[in-house]
Amino acid sequence: MSPKSEEPPAHPGSAEPRARTAGPVPRRPWQVPAALTIIGLFWVGSMTVGMPDMIGDEDFGTQLAYMIGWTAVLALWMWRIWAGGPMAIRQMVTLATGFGALIMVGSVLVTVGLPDEYRDPLDVVVPVLVGGALLAAALLLRRPAVAEWARGRYGARRPPAGSQ
Repeated sequence: MSPKSEEPPAHPGSAEPRARTAGPVPRRPWQVPAALTIIGLFWVGSMTVGMPDMIGDEDFGTQLAYMIGWTAVLALWMWRIWAGGPMAIRQMVTLATGFGALIMVGSVLVTVGLPDEYRDPLDVVVPVLVGGALLAAALLLRRPAVAEWARGRYGARRPPAGSQ
């Protein structure tokens, strides 16, 4: 019998051990739950804003299925961020930055283009706050403590064996 490796393989069927960093895994920084809370509240708010208009619609079942499906996708993505997945974190930073800026700038531009009798300060203030919250979530996930924690969870990537 051959001696067994103490480290688990990188994936089933692989002989390469998983890359790890020396020392204990750092604790999850407070920025991760704070950012995920902001993103979760944004998603719940986005889903509930349109719900009253959908209830009497003949396509309600289809729309509800889309909402449930995309909520499941976001939940899996947020779980991966919670687990420290570096790619999930980077992609959420990109998405939150893009949507946050789009919501902020878009709401201001649309409101500026409206005639005076249709302008309402809340039409600008609320989207700017929502966009700002998404930008804040992106900034929280970009903190060095989050990157260090994710690196500590999964270690540095190594090239496949024989590729050097």
